[in-house]
Amino acid sequence: MSVSDLILFSTGPYMLGSISGAYVLGRMIKGVDLRLLGTKTLGISNASKYIGFWAIPALVFWDVVCKGMLPIWITRFVFGHPEEIQALVGICVILGHNWPVFLKFHGGRGIATVYGITLSLYPPRIPLEFLVLGIISLIGKRLFMDGAVGILIGVILLPLVGFFWDRSVPIIAMMLGILVLVLLKRLMGNSRPHLRKDIHFRLILNRLVYDRDIASKKDWIQGRNNLHES
Repeated sequence: MSVSDLILFSTGPYMLGSISGAYVLGRMIKGVDLRLLGTKTLGISNASKYIGFWAIPALVFWDVVCKGMLPIWITRFVFGHPEEIQALVGICVILGHNWPVFLKFHGGRGIATVYGITLSLYPPRIPLEFLVLGIISLIGKRLFMDGAVGILIGVILLPLVGFFWDRSVPIIAMMLGILVLVLLKRLMGNSRPHLRKDIHFRLILNRLVYDRDIASKKDWIQGRNNLHES
């Protein structure tokens, strides 16, 4: 593996990840910037609310298949690179999705792309990592009435599943990297004014657990982001 190949298989996936389907659809179809509406994120749920329900399958295809699955499959089956390079590709795609260079590093959460990455691991089988992430996310949403909590638990379990099911070191490392990037994205948030707020325990906890600055999703969407909610 040459230096040029390393550059290609890191910058290429990052640039692909930086292309936000939600942002493009919002601009082209509705003339809106999703970074300024609702949850102010470029996720599928926010896009479906302001673009339309039809946006969901289009964005799932883009984020899951085009970003999550195809880059790793191309790396493996077309170029024949080992799992170390496939893991690098997966991490770089998430980096681009979460911090896209084209949108001043204001991106999505990368969860749909994580689904695609886990689904690409062992074709044609459905990997256990994909099933654990999906099932735990659904159970968590039902138990806690908040999808962000279920997703957090599911992502935390990914490296543990890889370890206990004897996955290769590169795959486990990729799952750990995904966990770190998801947690880092939650902690940083997207809205620049938030970076100027006083950082305190409740803010950090809300961002980690609920993926927003306050516990109430309704108030967050409506913009009543008072950090000291009752």
